[in-house]
Amino acid sequence: MNKLRLLLSIALLASLQPAFSEEPDKRQIAVAVLDFAVDPDANLPATFGADIAQLLNVDLSGEGELAVVERISLQRLLEEQSMGLSGTVNTETAAQLGKLTGVEVFVAGRAFKVGRDTFLVARVIGAENGRVFGMRESMKNLDHVSDSAESLAAKIASTLKKERAQLLVPPPTKDAHIESLRDLVKGHDSLPSFYISIPEEHIGRAIPDPAAETEIARTLIALGFPMVQSSSQADFVVTGEGFSEFAMTIGPLRSCRARLEVKVVDRETGKVVLMDRETTGAADSAEHIAGKNALQKAGLKVSERVVKAIVQPEA
Repeated sequence: MNKLRLLLSIALLASLQPAFSEEPDKRQIAVAVLDFAVDPDANLPATFGADIAQLLNVDLSGEGELAVVERISLQRLLEEQSMGLSGTVNTETAAQLGKLTGVEVFVAGRAFKVGRDTFLVARVIGAENGRVFGMRESMKNLDHVSDSAESLAAKIASTLKKERAQLLVPPPTKDAHIESLRDLVKGHDSLPSFYISIPEEHIGRAIPDPAAETEIARTLIALGFPMVQSSSQADFVVTGEGFSEFAMTIGPLRSCRARLEVKVVDRETGKVVLMDRETTGAADSAEHIAGKNALQKAGLKVSERVVKAIVQPEA
């Protein structure tokens, strides 16, 4: 790598905004409450499962550490994805929806009767790691449904605060991400150069500083790959496009989902060594920041596959 390329690489690496958090995670937890499933033998009103979810939604919204998804926003997104999630949701579907929206924790559950008592059993599910915590509440009759829902909400809120570290996956540190990829380039005396161009758009508005492109370039440069400013000078050309759009309102936050598509071509042979895509979600108080964060997360996830494609093009 000549002096100009080295200076360009160092300047880019120093100026790019990192996608990592070195500080303890103090942000609000993004929570979605799903309709409770109701056992058919429970002899409860048809809307009971949705009513319980609505009551929990209201009570949890008063907790300052939580950002709760608006019910109408959640329903709209579920309809768009052709998903009818309820108390039967599992960790796989929770992970799928969390990936699309940036929701970090789902509250699901079911209602059933044992003798004369109605039991409400709730599950708090970490979207990214699948950790599950359970709690329950009982009531003698429907006259006490509001009090039972309030008590269950208090148990859920307490669990969310107490088990925060177990439910949320902390963002990786910059050093940890790079070190996890060191073995991929170990033994290569001279790494191939790359050119990257991945324009992005937050539906209806072009993004001047592409976040996904930034993350992929940052990773490659940190591992020692020389970056060039023209595709004709590169050993490998990384191209693609990214899109982000508003997904839902989560308390005071705006959630966005993003899709990133990437192609890596060996310029000498013309062979496409990687054709990949990633869908992610993120939430922030500002919609455009949430969109960039979602694309940034997608770039971070794809960067490992790009490194593998460049150093192992025949694999």
